[in-house]
Order: sequence, then structure tokens, then C-alpha cells
Amino acid sequence: MKQSFYLPVLFVFFSLGNACNLETSPEPVEVVSAIDEKIEKVEAAPAQQDALTAQQLKDIETIHATFTEVYAISLNETTKNFRNNQDSGREIEIWMKMVETYEALTKDGQFPKLEQRQEVFSVILASTMMPLGTIKDKVEFKELPESKVDEIYSQFMSKFSPK
Repeated sequence: MKQSFYLPVLFVFFSLGNACNLETSPEPVEVVSAIDEKIEKVEAAPAQQDALTAQQLKDIETIHATFTEVYAISLNETTKNFRNNQDSGREIEIWMKMVETYEALTKDGQFPKLEQRQEVFSVILASTMMPLGTIKDKVEFKELPESKVDEIYSQFMSKFSPK
């Protein structure tokens, strides 16, 4: 996997979340700590494009709406983060696959607690950067059994093909 595509966006997402210190929807701390050492080495990507297409903006709104409960960040900041990505088209594509996976897993009320949904998001997010074994080694799950982590990872990876 090419981690360089997603790390700048994650850096901005997580650093903004830390700066905001939002108590109503805590960020997935386990994933943040698991990838901290990688993020520290990544510089924010320079803005490569000023304008996003109408479809990309619609996708960004979908991404924001889907993950707001598990990762609180404004739509404006979300859009800015994608705009500043070196390959925002590819990044949006990856996040839309994350949306698809998250919605499929959470639509039937399988994860009724917010903490469970935050961990589902953590697994999906971590899956964009590291293999399953590393996720299990570095991320502490309090709400999800290992079998669910395996299932979430497999479901996402079946949709995800890094370039």
C-alpha cells in the first residue's frame, strides 16, 4: 500500500481533532496513537488544486455526514483537507469506500453503542494504512472482539485496491 496518499489527510484530520478537543464525539484515540510515529514524519501536502468538482464536493459531504458521529470535524475543514491533498481524487475514492463499508456494517444496528462505532471506524481507517496483524498488535479494542475486527478488515479490503 502507498501510505503517502492518505497520511497527509490523516495528519490534518487528527491534528485538527486534537486542537479542537471535542468532548461530544471523541476521536478514535487508539488509531491515533498507533500511527503517531508515521504521521510525525509526514509534512502537510501543498495545495495542488484550488477547485474540486461538483461530484467530489458531493462525495465530501457524504463522507462528512457519515463519519460526523465518530469523528467530529467541520465540513469546511473536511473539504479543505481533501483540497490540500496531493491526489484528492484518489483520497476521496478511498474515503467513499470507507463510507460504503461503514454504512454496510452499521446500518442494521449491529453496533448500537457509539464506542463500538468509533472502533469500527478505527479499524476501517487503520486498514487504509496497515495490515490486519499490525492493527491487532497496535490498536487496543475495548468494544469489539477480535472476530469483528477480522470481519471489518476483510469487508473493507474486499472493496479497497491501493494504486
